[in-house]
Amino acid sequence: LKHYLILEPCLLQTNLDRTKYPPWGALGGKPAVPGRVIVKHKDSGNVELMCKAKGYPLKPGDLVILDTGGGGGYGPVEQRALTMIQRDLDQGYITHEGAERDYAVSVDANGRVSRPTD
Repeated sequence: LKHYLILEPCLLQTNLDRTKYPPWGALGGKPAVPGRVIVKHKDSGNVELMCKAKGYPLKPGDLVILDTGGGGGYGPVEQRALTMIQRDLDQGYITHEGAERDYAVSVDANGRVSRPTD
């Protein structure tokens, strides 16, 4: 997630793919979360979701948020090894909430993952 605060009048150009149809998973993996570009206008407070834009005018104080999507998953999530989930959590690739939601694991106060049946 990248945030860009616009300091001078400028034109936005973006060409983000896989926003409507996210990258698919392989061998039973889930599809990825699609990418998006969000423009928050300072003057009006309006928020716009964009994927492709050419010459879109921005003003000082506007905020552009770039949220790039990822690749689809590989294999069923319930078969992912706890060591690999732990590695992704430790490396910051996934959050505690994401680990619990997407892999049906528990994350303790020390950041260690386990399956409820363990």
